[in-house]
Amino acid sequence: MNITVYSLPSNQCPQCKYTKRKLDQLGFQYEVVEVSDDPAAVKLIKDMGFSSAPVVVVEFGDDASWSWQGYSPSRIEQMVERLEEVSALAS
Repeated sequence: MNITVYSLPSNQCPQCKYTKRKLDQLGFQYEVVEVSDDPAAVKLIKDMGFSSAPVVVVEFGDDASWSWQGYSPSRIEQMVERLEEVSALAS
């Protein structure tokens, strides 16, 4: 699984800070792409239909991916549940 957080600096984006904090609390590793310095990343998230940070993209490795915009504890919990389901099936 790969997680990418398209973010602004935390001092400019409370939702970015809270999203990264929640992922840290849950022990997830993720890549941060600072969109303020990356015009290609801005274009990518706009092409995905998003207009503000953070944008979280989760690739599960089975050709399934999820993405969302903003701080969304419910989406993060759904991601955890999906991982638990996949892990249970693999056991």
